[in-house]
Amino acid sequence: MGACGYFLSNRAGFVFTALLGSIAAAVLAMVPLVVADVTFGTGRFNLAQGVAGSAVGIGASLSTTLAGYMSDYFGSGAAFVTLAAIAAAGLTGVAGLMPETRPKPAPAHEREVKEGPSKACAATFAVVLR
Repeated sequence: MGACGYFLSNRAGFVFTALLGSIAAAVLAMVPLVVADVTFGTGRFNLAQGVAGSAVGIGASLSTTLAGYMSDYFGSGAAFVTLAAIAAAGLTGVAGLMPETRPKPAPAHEREVKEGPSKACAATFAVVLR
């Protein structure tokens, strides 16, 4: 509680706390977009969205329980460090296991020019280069 009192008692701390809250809200708003990207074309969006929502709910419940236990028995610093370590492990896991969903660009000889005068030039070069 002392840390919250310190951060909310001065303006810089309050602004910093508000910025962290805004970043957290923006990250949480990205979850449906990431789920849609990962499940594109599989027909499993609703299932994946439910799993992600359940994981967020379970994480919120367990983190407050764990932080309360750690704070009671080991102090608020230990609770903060423990939750930060769990978050860092989760970030590392996501960074390592999340597949890249951006399509790879086609090789230059397979690219089709969509429109414009360069289409005729591209067709000419394609015939000449064959």
